[in-house]
Amino acid sequence: MFYLKWKIFILSIATVFIIGCSNNQSKEDSELVSKLDQVNKEVESLKAENEKLKTELETPGTSEDLSVEQEPGTVYYANCTEVREAGADPIHEGEPGYSTKLDRDRDGVACE
Repeated sequence: MFYLKWKIFILSIATVFIIGCSNNQSKEDSELVSKLDQVNKEVESLKAENEKLKTELETPGTSEDLSVEQEPGTVYYANCTEVREAGADPIHEGEPGYSTKLDRDRDGVACE
């Protein structure tokens, strides 16, 4: 009889522990689900914004003018491919079109 009471007592404690753990786990799970929902909403918002920007870039005349304003008489190259296509490579420091952006090793000669 004592053994049976002891076994019931142990099972009762184990049940209370399991229920308590599952309640705590449920709280943690619900917090994680809430955070996951928030992240999913942000992702969907970013996807929509990305689609909008892609549409603007693909539709002529609807995107903002992205050209670089230059002083009269200056030359601007976005990359070394443009420099080579213009037949202006290499560009030395002080020459029109030189930019440190185009000079990887910073030796004063761009697009070499």
